[in-house]
Amino acid sequence: MAKLINYFFDKDIYKSPIYLSFVCFVLGIFFSRAVLSISIVLILAASIHSFYINDKKKLNKASLVFLPFYLVLILSYFYTSNRNDWFDMLFKNSVFLLLPLAFLFFQQISRPIICYITNLFLGLTLVSVVINAIQALFNYNLISELAIKSKTLEPLMGSNFHDLSLIYAIIIVFLTYKIIKSPSINYRILLAFLILGVGVFILSYRFALIVLACSSFIILIKQVNLKKNLFLKVIVSILILSLSLLYSPITNKIKTTLYDLESVYGDVNPNFKSLGQRWAAMKCTAEIINKNLFFGVSAPDLPAKIQKQYEENSYLLIPENRIFIHNQFLFYTASYGIFGLCLFMSFLGYLIHKFTKNKQQLALVILTVFIAQMLIENSLEFQIPSYLFLMLMLYFSPSNIKIKEKNAGEHA
Repeated sequence: MAKLINYFFDKDIYKSPIYLSFVCFVLGIFFSRAVLSISIVLILAASIHSFYINDKKKLNKASLVFLPFYLVLILSYFYTSNRNDWFDMLFKNSVFLLLPLAFLFFQQISRPIICYITNLFLGLTLVSVVINAIQALFNYNLISELAIKSKTLEPLMGSNFHDLSLIYAIIIVFLTYKIIKSPSINYRILLAFLILGVGVFILSYRFALIVLACSSFIILIKQVNLKKNLFLKVIVSILILSLSLLYSPITNKIKTTLYDLESVYGDVNPNFKSLGQRWAAMKCTAEIINKNLFFGVSAPDLPAKIQKQYEENSYLLIPENRIFIHNQFLFYTASYGIFGLCLFMSFLGYLIHKFTKNKQQLALVILTVFIAQMLIENSLEFQIPSYLFLMLMLYFSPSNIKIKEKNAGEHA
């Protein structure tokens, strides 16, 4: 038990303000949105502390590239008609100001802190997927029925399945990267991947399943290239695929997805079809963009504008199925116009350019996961996805933050 505790906590660093603030961040992701919000203030305070105790003070100006997202929200004050919601959004999105400022003042982070925080996040992810998978198995018939309706069981550990699906996807690509880059078999990493893979398989979270399938395929290709026990690997792959097709929640979700696609490409009523309703919401938002191309309607006004557009053209949706837009790119375009979209695309292009230039393959893959989810969710408008996106992109971004290697050890 002591060894397990020492794997996540270290007596030499547990008093570090930076370490404690990041522990609060990780715990908040899984257990409490309030703790998660407080952790951002603690991280900012810890970064300012590290700035003033450092002899060679130097601001990390690379983090300033994240501030325009908050600036466009501030500027929308001048043309929004919903000032109350604007102030509410300004408060809820304050992380887009506070976290970049925190990384502006950070001077150095020790390698052990990074390793222990990574292990804590990985450990809680595995605990979460095991607990939620056990819950799913005990409610097998229920999740099979929910899969037909493109729904799933609310998790025991974690805020909701949308957030958990993203978290699981991020950890899947992280473990895949570790497996591929490791010169020899790391059984701890392999075991973690198997536990997470089986858990995602049982839970049948669509986005995480797709990432798991892609990651497994990449690992298989690498193993095939090694040409060791090739026949055994092919047999195991076929067996896993066969089991997938026999697992009712997955087969139901596949059938439902294919049927939903008919409401996008075919002449099928989109009501009560997840993809059909999302497609209708995209068409509705496209009409709003067409009417407000340059500056948008402002984020606080967008929900009301969408409902008004539904009244003009229902897209065959009944009132209870007229959902909000589930696409980050269309959200920014409708809220802030073509200038907002160009700003967002330029920001993503900057990150891709920097990560490619610095050969940060893991950062590129994680960014790809976020971009993929932004195509099906307005991710940055929700607390946990936006906090994770900012934290990881700020960490990976080129900066003058020094990583102290002394007494680092190999923890992750």
